[in-house]
Amino acid sequence: QDKEFLLGSLVRDSTDMFQQRVEIEDQVDRLLLRIEARQFQAKHRFVRRQWKSAYLKQQRIEGRSLGMFSADNCLRVCLHRIAVAPAFEILIDILIVINCIFLAMQTNDFDAKHPQMFFTVNIIFTVLFVLEFCIKVIAFGAFANPWCNMNR
Repeated sequence: QDKEFLLGSLVRDSTDMFQQRVEIEDQVDRLLLRIEARQFQAKHRFVRRQWKSAYLKQQRIEGRSLGMFSADNCLRVCLHRIAVAPAFEILIDILIVINCIFLAMQTNDFDAKHPQMFFTVNIIFTVLFVLEFCIKVIAFGAFANPWCNMNR
């Protein structure tokens, strides 16, 4: 079907060029460029479909999380919406960058002047990153049965 569409559009393009009295070499060059452009677009559509299917696979909630949160659990559904939201990803990335800045500022001289500030900031970032971990573990269904290895 794509080949028929491509052939039909090339025939239309070539007849348009014949009517405009374009030289044969220019016609061939233009047609080759259009063929390459359409092949690139077709390949790009295929890659986009693959990305979309991978994204949709990530969107599904499957199995149990921590052995107690089923796929239809209200808390898990809510946390899953949060975890897959682009704003959540951006927020975590910003927190990582800010944390890196604070770690770079934490030299012996600056740490001696403001020890309480760095202690507090480290606690805040630790709590935020542990919270992110807990949200993602519950949302994405990690550790389906955490107690299965305890009896071995």
